[in-house]
Amino acid sequence: MDAIEIRQVENVKDLNACHYIRRKVFTLEQGIPAHLDMDASESQSVSILLLKNNQPIGTGRLLIEDHSACLSRIALLKEERGFGYGKIIVSNLEKIAIAKKAKLAYLHPHDFLESFYARLGYVKTKDIEEKVGIHQLIRMDKDLT
Repeated sequence: MDAIEIRQVENVKDLNACHYIRRKVFTLEQGIPAHLDMDASESQSVSILLLKNNQPIGTGRLLIEDHSACLSRIALLKEERGFGYGKIIVSNLEKIAIAKKAKLAYLHPHDFLESFYARLGYVKTKDIEEKVGIHQLIRMDKDLT
């Protein structure tokens, strides 16, 4: 049985592991320019790291703004998809958001991820005019109350 651990990032080593996963998924796999991944919200956000058998495999980020939680930079290594680890990342980000008194969680995923997030209770609220690389973004919301 695989040992799964998820933790809030509190040191440079874990943050570097998150950045490595994001670079591998967003830049190398999806072709998104690296400068779009790192933004001004990085230092204000809470990041989490998912480990399998002590190896980093996934990450996600959370930013609280006026009782709303923006979930972002959710990434899972390609070979680890389809095993429920994405759900673990989102669920843990939501728990942190609730602990920080957020009433709403929202995200801006690529449109091809709509069905994944819908299974987790998110509802598409609009298309976003902006694209990231070649990927169309949408907004999805979830009530946390």
